[in-house]
Amino acid sequence: MLEVLLLQRAPPIISFSRQNLSY
Repeated sequence: MLEVLLLQRAPPIISFSRQNLSY
């Protein structure tokens, strides 16, 4: 849930980095 909030707030670049870490 927190990830979704960060993704929406953070730009696409950060969101991509976060997804990479999640995987």
